[in-house]
Amino acid sequence: MAMSVVQLESHDAENIENVDNFLDKTESKRASAYVEEIHPRNWRRILAESLRKNFPGWPDATLEVLCAAARMQSHFDSTLIYAKGEIGASLLLVISGSLELSIGNVEGKRVVMNYIPPMEISNIVPVMDGAPIAHDYRTHGKTVLAYIPKTIFLQQLVNSPQLMSSVVTMLCQRNRQLQDYASYLSLASFRSKLAARLLYLGGKYGRTRQDGQNGIDIDIKLSQENLASLLVASRQSIGKELRWLAEKNIVAIEYNKVTIFDWQALERLSAV
Repeated sequence: MAMSVVQLESHDAENIENVDNFLDKTESKRASAYVEEIHPRNWRRILAESLRKNFPGWPDATLEVLCAAARMQSHFDSTLIYAKGEIGASLLLVISGSLELSIGNVEGKRVVMNYIPPMEISNIVPVMDGAPIAHDYRTHGKTVLAYIPKTIFLQQLVNSPQLMSSVVTMLCQRNRQLQDYASYLSLASFRSKLAARLLYLGGKYGRTRQDGQNGIDIDIKLSQENLASLLVASRQSIGKELRWLAEKNIVAIEYNKVTIFDWQALERLSAV
């Protein structure tokens, strides 16, 4: 399992005055350019908020145990966190950046299943059932992750079995979303699929443009190759559809960046 060396224990985060204080000296200058805008002293706060969001109703004392056990780590782009077939030793929670879920074959072709946004927890199924991971986890852009040890998480469920209800609810919701999306893919046109993906990414990563102009920037590195991997399509097909959307002033396309101008138009296009 390949990882970068930028590492910080969560209980030390609030004492950090400068990013370089916790970077390995040999990589300090190189790594500091990749560290997310969120200051390390805020990582612990974001972790606590994220745990409350993912496990609503859990007692504060239980969440504090998970926070105290979490290991925080900053990664460079395209860092392999877990490979398919590994036994994941931790829950993964995105503090900033994004986590790519993908599968590949021996010929090197890779299909991206999803990009996991900040404050969302992942790898929960392998942690619960102990089976090997079914896909690769790889960072997408500069990313900070919280690693919550499997043993600590499972011990909380043993100590308080009633907490399992919220975990089951989460898994059911995610399974329903997967079923709905699979049904959608079987019926939608390619243009509809692209519109739906842009809406999803805009909902997860969208933010108002900082230049004061109208539109929503999808704040994640998003090349034509990335979209092609998400939709299992060729770059040529993606490029053709993006140009059509741009001509209609529905989106704007820049290098590795998409801006949505007409959300309602995308919603109409995504309908089946």
